[in-house]
Amino acid sequence: MQDLYKLTDKDVKKAAIVLKDAFINYPTFQYLFPDQKEREKKLISVMSFFTSCGLIYGEVLAPSKNLEGISIWYSSNDLNFGFRGLFKAGLIETFFKLNIKSFIKFKNLGDAKRANREKLLGNDYYLLDLIGVDPKFKKQGHAKAMINTMLERIEKKRMANLPAYLHYGV
Repeated sequence: MQDLYKLTDKDVKKAAIVLKDAFINYPTFQYLFPDQKEREKKLISVMSFFTSCGLIYGEVLAPSKNLEGISIWYSSNDLNFGFRGLFKAGLIETFFKLNIKSFIKFKNLGDAKRANREKLLGNDYYLLDLIGVDPKFKKQGHAKAMINTMLERIEKKRMANLPAYLHYGV
């Protein structure tokens, strides 16, 4: 089992850039931000928000301190985000950095994702909500290392009977 680096608040900006680069051409974000230049700017805000939520409610891991890739994991028990945590994660700042139309699309997608997850997945599980590898480090086994290490950790905790799901990944 590889030791993964557990991100802290000081890593949020760099993690957001790694995830922005990994997801720049992802269809969901092309839908939210059709203009490429706008997408590049706004994805940093979105990915900062996602990373901060992961730090507050789940676990954010990378292969090493170099942040070749980022994975955001949650236990199903951690997915009931309260407004205080969302505020701390930067919801208000994200709102102001996105235009209202993009923010509404972003919120609607999040609501649909949550509703479908609750309907399809049941009660107890682990969720790999987001995984992305810096394009400079693709095809080097970083995503596999993050997934396998976390699955081994879940199994060691005697929670192997809990399913694990992936939501977004590139």
